Amino acid sequence: MPKLRTPVVLVCLALFLATSTASAQQAVENPFTSAEDVSAGMKTFRSHCTYCHGLSGLGDRGPNLTLGSFRYAIDDASMFRVVRRGIPNSDMPGLYNSDRNIWQIVAYVRTLAQGRNSESLPGDPTNGEHIFYAQEDCAQCHTVNTEGGEGAPDLSNIGWQRSVTHLRRSLTEPNANVEPEWWGIRVTQANGETTSGWRLDEDTFSIRLLDPDRNLLSFNKSDLLAYERLEGSPMASYEDILSEQEIDDLVAYLHSLGRGRP
Repeated sequence: MPKLRTPVVLVCLALFLATSTASAQQAVENPFTSAEDVSAGMKTFRSHCTYCHGLSGLGDRGPNLTLGSFRYAIDDASMFRVVRRGIPNSDMPGLYNSDRNIWQIVAYVRTLAQGRNSESLPGDPTNGEHIFYAQEDCAQCHTVNTEGGEGAPDLSNIGWQRSVTHLRRSLTEPNANVEPEWWGIRVTQANGETTSGWRLDEDTFSIRLLDPDRNLLSFNKSDLLAYERLEGSPMASYEDILSEQEIDDLVAYLHSLGRGRP
């Protein structure tokens, strides 16, 4: 049998790889896209996803899903993986349902973007950036792209992580959105001295906090006269500090973080 020349072998290999790639692409297409599947996906979505994404997918603690633009899901296969595994270091957990249930959620989420391809914001992100840095000095506490303080949530990707509704509420009703990891704590020692700070760790026997001077302090609960969790936000409401237009501008800037400017 004559040996194949190298160019012929390469052509055969290229054809094989192309066929394999095409087969792989076909294999990850959503197999459950019928009207019945979409309806089933909606029911599962409303059972598991509405707390963060809202009843209609418009977003709240989680991003707006009606825009058709997803940071971690460029196609159905990647969206399947996000729903199945969640997103590390985020509030998005994995959903351990059957593969069929997850594909049905993917099919339903795809319908949310129909007829809604943009999100119009009334604010000016450029002026919002000025308010953030110069006017209100929000970077004293918040980090954006490694620059800023560490005493409040990192906002580098907040535009992808939270909806516009949630961003606005965070500015006007800051106590409504405080995660336990950002709670404060006030401890009263046996000598009557009171210390408050950011609650880093707490278990049955001890408390660790970071005081306003960035000192790490540790206390045994048995040695304390009293301790109190501060579950509110140290940030003041901007409802009476900024005008409506300024709040719109600041929301527009926050919404742009992680997305880039329009």
